[in-house]
Amino acid sequence: MIKIRELFKSFTSGGSDIQIFENFDLEIASGELVVIFGPSGCGKSTLVNIIGGTEQYSRGAIEGLSKKDRIGYISQSNSLLPWLNVIDNIAFGLKLQGVDKVTRYKEAHDLLEEMGLASYADFYPHQLSGGLAQLISFARSVAHKAEFMLMDEPFSSLDFLVRNRIQDIILKIHRKRHLSTIFITHNADEAVYLGDRIIALSATKPTAIVKEFTTADITDKEADNFHKVRRELLACYL
Repeated sequence: MIKIRELFKSFTSGGSDIQIFENFDLEIASGELVVIFGPSGCGKSTLVNIIGGTEQYSRGAIEGLSKKDRIGYISQSNSLLPWLNVIDNIAFGLKLQGVDKVTRYKEAHDLLEEMGLASYADFYPHQLSGGLAQLISFARSVAHKAEFMLMDEPFSSLDFLVRNRIQDIILKIHRKRHLSTIFITHNADEAVYLGDRIIALSATKPTAIVKEFTTADITDKEADNFHKVRRELLACYL
């Protein structure tokens, strides 16, 4: 479990301090997919960067993560190595871990098969659509056996149909492997469908949790409970 305790974070802009977080608390259970939802500028990405260790915070504590833990990070733009094909990209992290060649390529191939992407094994990043590139970035983090996944609006630029297909693949892998994940979005449909739990952040500063929703049992976008939670989530910002 990851615990964020009494987190403080501020920025200086125009000579004034802007308090982003003040006494902010959050817990993420092992194997849980937590969606952080809120409007642009509310601090979603800042929170992810703090958890990932790429941004400093003023004070507080983050418990349950150490510098030795492997963290997978998938942002709005893919981070694939352009000189490696898909299967080499996925196997690359395993190579850095000292996994032998036969084992790492078998694991990479099995994961591509599991995700329905084996036909793209020999493609290079420039040959992939935006959605496929994001999926391969996700697959690389999964293969790397990340203890924690941070996903910062990775599908925001994708069209509706592609986004829906990718969401189903992400859920399939998450449920099978019980990945601990924070997923950032400002898309209400995506939040309700993907999340085991949704954390709705305030639009005002300092950022606070407006409401939490438990959504692990919602698996159908046409179901009444899906639309009910979606309405309640959007109502937080009216």
